[in-house]
Amino acid sequence: MNTLILLGAFSGIAVTVSIFLASYFLFIRTEDRVRNSLLGILYLAVALRIGKSIFYYLMDGMDAIGVALGFLGLASIGPALLLYITNSYRENPKLKWQHALHFLVPLSGFFMIWMREETKYPLYFWGTVLLAIYLIGIYYKHIKSKSEFPVLAKWNNVIIISTSIIWACLMYQLVSDGIIGYAYGAAGASLVIYVQFFYVLKNPVLFPRTTVKTIPVLPKEELKLALEKEKLYTKSAITLSSFSEHLGSPSYLVSKAINQHYGKTFPELINYYRVEAVKEKLISGEDKLLKIEGLAYEVGFNTPSAFYAAFKKETSMSPKEFKKRAVAVS
Repeated sequence: MNTLILLGAFSGIAVTVSIFLASYFLFIRTEDRVRNSLLGILYLAVALRIGKSIFYYLMDGMDAIGVALGFLGLASIGPALLLYITNSYRENPKLKWQHALHFLVPLSGFFMIWMREETKYPLYFWGTVLLAIYLIGIYYKHIKSKSEFPVLAKWNNVIIISTSIIWACLMYQLVSDGIIGYAYGAAGASLVIYVQFFYVLKNPVLFPRTTVKTIPVLPKEELKLALEKEKLYTKSAITLSSFSEHLGSPSYLVSKAINQHYGKTFPELINYYRVEAVKEKLISGEDKLLKIEGLAYEVGFNTPSAFYAAFKKETSMSPKEFKKRAVAVS
């Protein structure tokens, strides 16, 4: 019994460390939300699985809800780590709704065990097998990825190998005889958490403090030159990407500059210049030589409907109404 209590205390502290790390990544690290949130979910999942083991052998059994939470943690380790590694080396990591499908098995198993506790043994076995399958895919994706950040790649190596050792400890629990073997399995997984924690402490460069970077805004003169002199808006297929490439600046900087200087999005700005060009032609009488739809195509609109909608939005009147009022004023 003393051995069980010592192992329980050893593992209990590891669970606390896991919850601390989960809280750190979920709530304190406000930058790089996708990657840090996935790391937080991973540590929370590990904490749930190890915590279930502690209560199970110290309390000689536990309620169905506790066993269900343990399965939720076990089955969530693989999806969380896979999504983290997948987004780890991306410049702009994003989560899509399809990624939530990875958590259908953890949630389904959670409710099955909660409602029918006798399903826990096959579900825990297949949950551990499923984690092994995830780890194979994670290794493949990690090896295939080419990282420009050696420190991050080293950390990812550590976390993948650590999770694999945790899986081995959980598998040992399934095949071991007696409660002592089960407790040692939990202690082995806990030891991995301690190693990760001290690794993070020894390598603070992995998780540096957030610094605010001031990004220079693209001068308005560059935008005006491209729009008013070069008249890039007349190109019907113009996009933010091609416009930015012409300026030699990243799309996000061009978009930011447009918003700051004009208070518009890129499509709104392009339509504004196109409508202004048509207005000048209507006032000058060029519409006598070319129909209004022809003027719209000439300044870059692809369809008459898009032109009329943009013109109405900018002037609150139709081209004919605008022409009539302009003639009356003159």
